[in-house]
Amino acid sequence: MRAVRLFMRMFTVITIALVLTACAMHPTHKPLPVPAKPAPVVATPAPEPEPAFAVLDPGSYEQDRSRIKQTLAKNERDALPAADVGYYLDVLQGRLRQIVGKDVSVMRQGNRIALDLSRRVGFEPAGPQLGPGTPEFLAPLCKVLVEYRMVLVSIRVSPLDDASIANPRLADQRALALARQLADAGVANKRIVIAGTGGRSSSTARFRVELQLDPIIRAAAEH
Repeated sequence: MRAVRLFMRMFTVITIALVLTACAMHPTHKPLPVPAKPAPVVATPAPEPEPAFAVLDPGSYEQDRSRIKQTLAKNERDALPAADVGYYLDVLQGRLRQIVGKDVSVMRQGNRIALDLSRRVGFEPAGPQLGPGTPEFLAPLCKVLVEYRMVLVSIRVSPLDDASIANPRLADQRALALARQLADAGVANKRIVIAGTGGRSSSTARFRVELQLDPIIRAAAEH
């Protein structure tokens, strides 16, 4: 009888050992997957918007333009050494005369180049949009202004009479349309200023369209 009880105990121990071994070899539950660590989110800074075109009041036009040139001159990459101004403008004037043709006056006024585009730049009747053929004419001019980036481009669209119309801001709006054409071609907004008319009334027929190019000159180094 004692031998039977000993046998049963050994049988029970062996059975439990086999069951535990089987459980270890074949788990009843699959191990839970370890969640992947999320990649860190790196914020991409938004590009700085181009500044709006500066519309200068006629009463302080020269002072405001000088101030803008001084601000631009702080970036030496986009400013000329004083000793290079004459040669730079000579070459630029020659390039301009090659591309604009005989209908456009390209005048040198000291350290300034003035272009009278009145005979080649047109606008839609009674509206600010550029007229047919004008964007095509401006394309090579814009290309030169992109290349010669060390000048400030001033746009002046001024009425040649005082007839009253419903839109007294038409001249400024047309200057803005011309500025946008230059900017779309790659001329930096910060290099473009508009000579405002102060809301002077005018007819829609006769306008003078001018560009004035002023060199951006580096400030003299302080010793």
